[in-house]
Amino acid sequence: MASRSLGALTLDIIARTGGMRAGMDQAARIAEDRSRKIERSMRRLGTAITGAFALVGGVALVRKIVDATIEQENVIRQLEARIAARRVRSSALSLPNYKV
Repeated sequence: MASRSLGALTLDIIARTGGMRAGMDQAARIAEDRSRKIERSMRRLGTAITGAFALVGGVALVRKIVDATIEQENVIRQLEARIAARRVRSSALSLPNYKV
């Protein structure tokens, strides 16, 4: 009788161990699947962040170009005003009865 009881105990332990192993295998598959999903999400997030930084950098570059263009236009206006003033002085000097 003791051997029958020992045999039942042995079978019970083997069955529980096998069930535990199947549960562990399932948990490993779930963990691996979730790990892949997290990795995919992180890649997407990284791409989005990279895109955002590129956009910000692009906007900053365009702003610098606009500012430089405005500054160049201001310098051109100043030069045109100086040239016009010199032309007026130059033409005034060429008048016949004009004394400097």
